[in-house]
Amino acid sequence: MQEKWIQEKGDHHLLTIDDNFCGLDMNAPLGVSEMVRGLPIFTEDQDRMTSVIAYIYKNHSLAFVGTKSGNLKK
Repeated sequence: MQEKWIQEKGDHHLLTIDDNFCGLDMNAPLGVSEMVRGLPIFTEDQDRMTSVIAYIYKNHSLAFVGTKSGNLKK
C-alpha cells in the first residue's frame, strides 16, 4: 500500500502514507509483535472490510466496520 498523499485534520500540509500507517490521525505503527489469534464472529462475503473500530460502552461491545464500497456497518 502506498497512498501518495493525505491531508491531516486541522493541518495545511500533505503527509505521505506508507505501509506503516495504522489509520489514526497521526502516522504511527500499530505496535504489536505477536499475531492476534481467535475465531471470527462476523464475516462479509459481498463487500471487503477496510477498517474496524471497537469500543465498550456501558458493558456493551460495539464494533463499527467500514467497507470498500463506502458502507458503515454497526
